[in-house]
Amino acid sequence: MLNLNSIPKLPGVYIFKDKDDNILYIGKAKNLKKRVNSYFQNNLKSIKTLKLSSQIENIEYLVTHSEKEALILEANLIKKYKPRYNIYFRDDKQYIYLILNNETEYPYLKLTRKKNNFNEIYGPYTSANLARDTLKVINRYFKLRKCGGNLKKKKSPCLQYHINRCFAPCFFEISKSLYLSELNKVRLFLKGKKEELVSCLKSEMFSYSEKLNFEKAAEIRDKLIAIEKTLEQQYVEFKEDNSLDVIDFYMDDWLIKMSVLCVREGKVFDNFVYSFENIYFEDKEDIFLKIIIQFYLTKDYIPDKIVTSLNIKNNDLSAFFSEFFKKNIIIVNNRRKYAKLLELARLNLINKENSDSEDFIFLRDNNIYSIEVLDVSHFYGQDTFLGLVRFEKGRLAKDKYRLYKFENLNNDILVFKEFLKRRIGNNDLPDLFLIDGGKTHLKNFVQELKKYGLQNIKVIAIAKGDKRSKNYLEDKIYFSSAKMKLELAPGDKFSLFIQKLRDEAHRFVLQAQKRARSRRYTKDLLSEIKGIGPKTARLIWQKFNTLERIKKASVEELSHIEGIGLKKARIIKKELEKL
Repeated sequence: MLNLNSIPKLPGVYIFKDKDDNILYIGKAKNLKKRVNSYFQNNLKSIKTLKLSSQIENIEYLVTHSEKEALILEANLIKKYKPRYNIYFRDDKQYIYLILNNETEYPYLKLTRKKNNFNEIYGPYTSANLARDTLKVINRYFKLRKCGGNLKKKKSPCLQYHINRCFAPCFFEISKSLYLSELNKVRLFLKGKKEELVSCLKSEMFSYSEKLNFEKAAEIRDKLIAIEKTLEQQYVEFKEDNSLDVIDFYMDDWLIKMSVLCVREGKVFDNFVYSFENIYFEDKEDIFLKIIIQFYLTKDYIPDKIVTSLNIKNNDLSAFFSEFFKKNIIIVNNRRKYAKLLELARLNLINKENSDSEDFIFLRDNNIYSIEVLDVSHFYGQDTFLGLVRFEKGRLAKDKYRLYKFENLNNDILVFKEFLKRRIGNNDLPDLFLIDGGKTHLKNFVQELKKYGLQNIKVIAIAKGDKRSKNYLEDKIYFSSAKMKLELAPGDKFSLFIQKLRDEAHRFVLQAQKRARSRRYTKDLLSEIKGIGPKTARLIWQKFNTLERIKKASVEELSHIEGIGLKKARIIKKELEKL
């Protein structure tokens, strides 16, 4: 029984747990007692709140000195435990940077994810491909040295010099003023200062032309055309020098989406769109604040300014950045100056929303937040596996994929029956089971669920039709609740969504079934070799896992296996070569 009376009227963080001691939700409150008690009122109307509160079996709390401390503690705990009903982001890799190494006589550019105080840093690039493409352009049109580290004199210049892409200071005595001039052009390029760079190159081109050095002038002209084209394609320009992120949100009763537009060095060159379902929140302003905080907890770069389309608790957000990242961030809410950027962020959000809205509408309308997809595979009655693929929070949850093995069962209906016996005892049942089968499979599956009192869990069956070619699909979907059937039309988004889930489960279980068949086949082959019994065959398989690796194994590697000496290893190797 939950003891709500013992909870203090102080600021802090509360933790809801289920019967298996798994953390369901972490929240913060100015008044812990008032907030926690609100989850257990008789007049609750929200489906999400009812679903969450029905699973709470234990409550823990941590008292803090202030609500600001509670906000930081809550953010850290969510990042650490990743509860089911909270929003969290996977930790990204560190952003990639272009570093101009100034520690040598002739500086050079390189890509890195680590920064130090002795180099010029350009970035961060949220897209690694964009950073690499930028470096390729610079290496093609500017003659900085391409080799890293300390410069050592070479006996001859490398290929980069011969294709006119490097001054080759490793071989020639290059004027430092000439190298510095090229270096300054690279700086202008990286800062996106197109007008200054173009002016500089045009000045050089006209200078060579006046000296009648038309070949050199033509070379700079070609470089000028290529650089102008690159700078036009690479970024959307915005007249502001400092870095900023523009954030927009979309929200309904079931789904939250966030678009983040990244502006660096006055250029918009990246955009992210995130989707969240099955998320509990107290109020809109609170959830937007938490999303932003969780987003930046996974980043190693914090912009100077954050522009949002909503009125968020600026003081709380600024206090968090100041306390956690030791950086003062300017928070701007929907100012006219940033109207075009906000419009661009919203456009990306809408385009993403429209691309998958049909799937979301169907699931939302049926209160489906998690799906488990089931597929059975066996090989002539042997090696029977059931593969379980989990879909939740808008993505495939690969950490929750499961394989079930069944002995002496080659009937899908019986396999589903045995599966439910095992699955029902575990927690976190889905809102929907999607099974690979027809009407009969669906009917029997629903009957089994009713035996366990789980008739509220929805079931969909997807059956393969007679005609299946590249341009024609006759798959059918059967619903447990409405007894209705849908023809899967090619290109229909919901149909493709269901097919994608079914195909992922099929791939997953088939992979396991093939692995098992390969293991049995290999053991049979090994057992035919003189001197190898079932135990030795099993040990060899456990060591190498595949027949290909076993055949490539050396005599020495085979001899290290228990029960196999050098003499027997040579015999085994000789026999393996015949396979």
